[in-house]
Amino acid sequence: MKVTLTVQERFSVVGMLPKEGELLEQSIVRDIREKVLPDTKELKSIEAHNDQQGRLTWNSSKEKDKEIELTKIEVGFLKTQVERINKEKKINQSNIGVCEKIQNIKKG
Repeated sequence: MKVTLTVQERFSVVGMLPKEGELLEQSIVRDIREKVLPDTKELKSIEAHNDQQGRLTWNSSKEKDKEIELTKIEVGFLKTQVERINKEKKINQSNIGVCEKIQNIKKG
């Protein structure tokens, strides 16, 4: 299953993933992170750098959306994470768009 995400949405996906958990869960987290995080080449092309407060920023005019191929297991896992942060009332204006995209992915 495919989903197209902006750089910001891809960082939002990583932000909603659990930091700790069971071995299988963390294996899925690792696989998702590898697919969504920008690689060194992409970071360079969007002129990514840390600002004075230490936050990662980039030139949004140089970014390109990326189509991410996810497995059924990864899609199910991400949908579960969206449900979790929704129940925790942690949906905000920074992550609402990617949460809606994840909810709308059709599980093949």
